[in-house]
Amino acid sequence: MLMVILGAGASYDSYGSWPGGARAGGGRSGPIDPDDYRPPLTRDLFAEGPAVNATTLAIPECAHWVGYMRRLLQERGERQVESVEEILANLAGSPDPNLSKRAALAISLFMQRMLTECQNAWTSTVTANVTNYGTLLADIAVAGVAEACFVSFNYDTLFEQALPTIGVTIDSLESYVTHPAYKVVKPHGSLNWAHELSPQGITEFFGPPADAARWLIAHAPEVNPPPDFKYFPTPRFAVSPSPAAGLWPAIALPVARKADFECPKPHLDALDACVPKVSKLLTIGWRGAEQHFLTRLAGKLPRTVSALVVGRDRKDAGEIAVTLNGAGLAGRFQSANGGFTESLRKEIPTFLAEQLPTRVGR
Repeated sequence: MLMVILGAGASYDSYGSWPGGARAGGGRSGPIDPDDYRPPLTRDLFAEGPAVNATTLAIPECAHWVGYMRRLLQERGERQVESVEEILANLAGSPDPNLSKRAALAISLFMQRMLTECQNAWTSTVTANVTNYGTLLADIAVAGVAEACFVSFNYDTLFEQALPTIGVTIDSLESYVTHPAYKVVKPHGSLNWAHELSPQGITEFFGPPADAARWLIAHAPEVNPPPDFKYFPTPRFAVSPSPAAGLWPAIALPVARKADFECPKPHLDALDACVPKVSKLLTIGWRGAEQHFLTRLAGKLPRTVSALVVGRDRKDAGEIAVTLNGAGLAGRFQSANGGFTESLRKEIPTFLAEQLPTRVGR
């Protein structure tokens, strides 16, 4: 079985015509700079840009926390203090639980709306649905990979949009893991998932999404979202109009030393069932920082696994491989020479052809 793990670097470098890290060019003309809507890396979540500004204008209650994060990250650039993950971990650990919950929800709502803006513009004005995810899945189909488990730590649904390439359609929570050959697991949630709140006693927010978001942030300490997940074909922000219900975003903030998953239990069960069968591992744009996930893998991943690690470049991939080995993932790790776009030209197709040569029967 093939396991593919996708991190923020995969969506960042998801368009072959404008690889991540390269400025727009190549003769393209028009008012849109593709980098304005490139899916951001974690470190850039709060940086100024059209999607960020549109969100803070619409939801001022989120804007204050964006400014707070931006200031601390600017200080980090000057004197190496905290990362996004560390800042959010400190907020989560505040002695005032009301502050923690209100800040966490404001930032979650900001991220959900901002990343949805990025994704929509990235698809409609930049990629026109031609992404490296689709190319990767086409390579997997051509290589005849019979079984695969895809693990995405990205909140966006760019990967899911490409899944019909291998005959997978996501149209419900169950469909992520019910295909006989291919499973999709998103341990940290998704833009189009939510926890649906009971309307009983909180009918005030059944108005426009921006008003609903304000109500939710103000009342965050009093609201306890249920554990159940609700799937939507496209992201829904703060409120579901029919039937009327508040929506708590089902995304786990990128917090250092994170211990929880934001994922339906059947999805984690499917992941656990896949791990012992993995013979080849492909990681793309994933830094291996999720210790709780690494612990889950380390106890079950076969020690004979063959892995290809794709980072920004060979040096970065080598450092990630060292991290994975140090976390208890044994096996033969190769470091790709370039990022997602460059690796798709040769290294990934070669790796796929070598790792599972058995063709799917027709």
